[in-house]
Amino acid sequence: MGFSWKVLKELKVLMLSSDIALSFLPAANIYCALVRILGSRTSHISCEMSTTNEIETKTRRFLANLANLCSNHVVCNSLTQADYVKDLPGMTNKVSTIWNGYNIYPSAKQPRKDSSLLSLIVVGRIAYPKNGVRLLRALKLFNERNGYVPRLSWAGRDDSGQKDKLMKEQMIDFLSSNPDINEQFQFLGEVSDINTLYQNSDGLILVSLYEGLPNVICEAMLNKCPIIASHISDNSKLLGESEDQGFLCDPLSPESICLAIERRASISADALNIMTEKARRFAEDNFSLSVMIDKYEQVIKNINR
Repeated sequence: MGFSWKVLKELKVLMLSSDIALSFLPAANIYCALVRILGSRTSHISCEMSTTNEIETKTRRFLANLANLCSNHVVCNSLTQADYVKDLPGMTNKVSTIWNGYNIYPSAKQPRKDSSLLSLIVVGRIAYPKNGVRLLRALKLFNERNGYVPRLSWAGRDDSGQKDKLMKEQMIDFLSSNPDINEQFQFLGEVSDINTLYQNSDGLILVSLYEGLPNVICEAMLNKCPIIASHISDNSKLLGESEDQGFLCDPLSPESICLAIERRASISADALNIMTEKARRFAEDNFSLSVMIDKYEQVIKNINR
């Protein structure tokens, strides 16, 4: 959606009657910055909930960075993005990292009764950054090396961008040419009870090309669902460089993705239990709503000093 003067005018009215404005994602951040340029003295916290990526235009990123410069403070939901923003001129001392917050419920994860065939899930929109074709190539390689194809279910809506549609078309073509993989693969569409999906799966696999702090990894950790994820953004901070809380892979390499699936398939039940328990404790300590709220409150207090 393009620029809207109506949105800008309505936002100006709202900000004039507010002490602090929090905006999320580049478009909202840019609108708030324009209101401040037009004379509003409302304090502004600009929030970046993703990371810079290859399909973001240079113009949009320039405007997003300018909006951050005009704000009182910038909150990023990943250490990776915070480091990027801090390196920009004038930004060193006005950036914080606040990871996502969730309600912490008791985990209901139960061991699968039938573990003879690995059952994995992808949770996320069907979109180019989710790297679906390389994931299918990794499954083909796994089949060639291990003699079976893990079950794979993909929960999420279709995205409408040209690159997104092309990726799904390529996935469907690949599945048509590889019936062994097609037999074990399904698109689930949008799923309402996502926690049950985590709890009944042998692992979440997220081989994205780029992410902010992935909600699905945080959710899987809370549900004691084993995780295979790209070595990007903050994923190594969440899962550990030594992979003591999950398995990491190079998203550009089907071979690396295959090796990560093999590590998941070969780990002992005891070692897997230790891994998921540690991941759950990490999530409890770092992803609670109270932790997130406390950090936002501290940012607001610092602005008001």
